[in-house]
Amino acid sequence: MSQEINKEQGPTCEVPKGVAPIKKEFLILVKNQVINWDHVPDGETKTDEAQGEKRPIDDRDLPGNHKKFKLRGQNKNKLRYKIGRNTIMRGQKFDGDDDPKPRVDKPSRLCLKYNDNEGLCPFGSKCEYSHDPYTISKSFENELFDAERPCYIYSTYGRCHFGVACLFSRQHMKCIEEQKKVYNLIDHRRWSLGGGRESFIERTKNRLVNNVQVKLRKKNYDFKIVDDIMKRLYKADVDDEADQEHQSDENYRRIGAALVDEFTSSRDFRVKKVDFKEKLYLAPLTTVGNLPFRRLCKKFSCDITCAEMSLCSSLLQGNPSEWSHLRRHECEDVFGVQITSNHPDQAAKIVKVLNEHCELDFIDLNCGCPTEWICQSGAGAGLMQRTSKLRKMIASSCMVSKVPITIKMRAGCTEGKNNAHSIIKSVINPFTSKYIGAVTIHGRSRNQRYTKLADWDYVNHCGELINDIPIIGSGDCISWQEYYQRLEDHKNISGVMIARGALISPWLFTEIKERRTWDISSKERLDIIKEYANYALDHWGSDATGIETCRKYLLEWLSFACRYIPVGLLEVLPQKINERPPKYKGRDELETLLSSPSASDWVKISEMFLGKVPENFKFLPKHKANAYESVVEG
Repeated sequence: MSQEINKEQGPTCEVPKGVAPIKKEFLILVKNQVINWDHVPDGETKTDEAQGEKRPIDDRDLPGNHKKFKLRGQNKNKLRYKIGRNTIMRGQKFDGDDDPKPRVDKPSRLCLKYNDNEGLCPFGSKCEYSHDPYTISKSFENELFDAERPCYIYSTYGRCHFGVACLFSRQHMKCIEEQKKVYNLIDHRRWSLGGGRESFIERTKNRLVNNVQVKLRKKNYDFKIVDDIMKRLYKADVDDEADQEHQSDENYRRIGAALVDEFTSSRDFRVKKVDFKEKLYLAPLTTVGNLPFRRLCKKFSCDITCAEMSLCSSLLQGNPSEWSHLRRHECEDVFGVQITSNHPDQAAKIVKVLNEHCELDFIDLNCGCPTEWICQSGAGAGLMQRTSKLRKMIASSCMVSKVPITIKMRAGCTEGKNNAHSIIKSVINPFTSKYIGAVTIHGRSRNQRYTKLADWDYVNHCGELINDIPIIGSGDCISWQEYYQRLEDHKNISGVMIARGALISPWLFTEIKERRTWDISSKERLDIIKEYANYALDHWGSDATGIETCRKYLLEWLSFACRYIPVGLLEVLPQKINERPPKYKGRDELETLLSSPSASDWVKISEMFLGKVPENFKFLPKHKANAYESVVEG
């Protein structure tokens, strides 16, 4: 059982700066280290000539006096490409020696259209997938999980739409050898009578409809209103340039909010309101902030969720993988999506499409993404240096959106040269809370990344300058004590966005709501991981391809979750995000495993719920943090 701890404890000895204060009885003194290189890609290791041992590639291997350098262009030898070329997942094959990456082996996969429509495929003989369930069941027979492992989809809804392709299908498959036929069983008590069919259909929203995708790809979608908006905005901009001597905040006001009022006054237009004040807001997290993880956070009392960032250019092309970011689970009662673009007209077009075809509560404009290629294109944090484009982007989005537009940005682009305050005064303030739902400021510069703590005093200063728009602070909140301390010390901030703190401990939302420190047990943590795996299977599927997708995202999350230090092991509460622990052991073997920074141990955890990994499986976290700290005693 978990325990509740509310008192802070004092350290028994002095702890070096940046090191988490672990109790002495849990520390491990490692004299001889042996690195576990299992599942770490070969492209990231090198044999040390002096010692004859493997080590990770680091600055010693860089040319030119060991100085760091930037790669230009698309590097085909990049680690991610190597993993894609050298690893074959279930249901994939190489077409030849020169094939750069494995292809989908369609004949070895069951056609899901055929399975859903009870043997009728709309593509008929042109379909490249298999229509023979018996052959598929025999080919995957050795890979099927034991009958003791239930299929989450079948157990929840009463029917698994993956049929015999499901690797958990021993629970819902009946094979008649004499007839060489196999049947996918249906539990009608749950599927028909218990509402399983309706729950399965309605569990997710914001799917890309086929006719919308065709219109976007053929450029037939009606964007006349956006073209009219952009003409108005650029004309207003030219008028201001012609009268630069009298340019002032009133000019900006005319370009922004007044022009929006003028455009929307002739239409039946009313913007929905969303209350962001002191709400538990889960940040839009690239890769790991997927639907299963947001669903997990909702279980722990998160109030507001936001999908990970999507590129407007890809959304306009009808890219299914980009549109999949916008999926919304039925449990997400307050939900928004985050978009980014380097062109105002692109952003306005996508805002129009989202308003017409998706169920959203707000749309967030990303002005803080630090990724190099996104910034160089003028999107993300690059918009903070292009205020004229940003102003037009906000204005055009407000003109077509019936849900509030929110903005997320950083303190600035260059360390020591913060400019968020000037953007608030010249660009954001004129729009007022009538159109802008909230502004989120991450208290770090783009170049700073995570090298220093977030500057909450600067975020609070920005809150002094803004008018009636709520300011939400972001950065380094990992405990309920820090959450309330931020709100108490910085009166101009309306709320705190939680990002890495949620990845490390998703139950942080419960701790904040109940104002208590939860000494969660290793068994409870494992149950949470199991629940995430079940949500992932429900979202990505329980066939071979779906399971490997689930594993990839589960491992990405575990690369963050391993940073959690159990409360009972700490001498001082709460845990600090900038303090890394020395090597330690848990209170039991499972707790030690869950705290391991080794990629091999993350894979072992994934195998508890998703079965064995394919041969030659390699994994490296997208953020590459702790990728090599796979240390075991020798």
